[in-house]
Amino acid sequence: MKKLNFIIYPFLALSILSCSKKEAVLPPFVPIKTEPKVYTFDTTVAWGDEFDKDGAPDPAKWTYDTGGSGWGNHELEYYTNTTNNANISGGILSITAKKESMGGMNYTSARMVSKSPSDMLYGRIEIKAKLPSGKGTWPAIWMLPNDYAYGDWPKSGEVDIMEMVGYDPNNVHFSIHDQTNFGGNSKSGTMMIPTASTEYHLYRADWTPDGIKGYYDDVFF
Repeated sequence: MKKLNFIIYPFLALSILSCSKKEAVLPPFVPIKTEPKVYTFDTTVAWGDEFDKDGAPDPAKWTYDTGGSGWGNHELEYYTNTTNNANISGGILSITAKKESMGGMNYTSARMVSKSPSDMLYGRIEIKAKLPSGKGTWPAIWMLPNDYAYGDWPKSGEVDIMEMVGYDPNNVHFSIHDQTNFGGNSKSGTMMIPTASTEYHLYRADWTPDGIKGYYDDVFF
């Protein structure tokens, strides 16, 4: 530390002497204008499922979170991995909540997890869905990290592409959670979709190096 001080002080003294001889003239400030970047996405789908085979979802593409812990949300259902709660018929995947006892809970449902061969970094995610109705329902389509590099939730992030609660029907939310944006401070946008529970709508997220944007039926909000 002594050696560092010895080197810096003479430099500062010389700088002061130099500046005292002639006042520096600075060039005028000119702001730099940059155009927003425009990103395009590949037309080839990297991962997808059209649910074109009746029965259980493809195990090569889907896995399940099972149990009745509620994951901190005080949920009332027990999540299963059977066609009782997740079944494909006629090109449609139906996730069904049922009033039945299992694992100490009074309802069952399914919590499905996409199974990709590799991690995703940037891209366009699209899901076409029709949402359930009724108080107590809480449909959601969301993304979580495979590796919690920055710590447990919410420090490593969560992206809610679609979320709706049954007591506030048709008011659909897109939210970003991280270590500074969660709870009441989450970065969120909402859109009222009057037919969210009666018709299929396209829920989409565009993830680029500049940010994450939410679109419902291709409308940015």
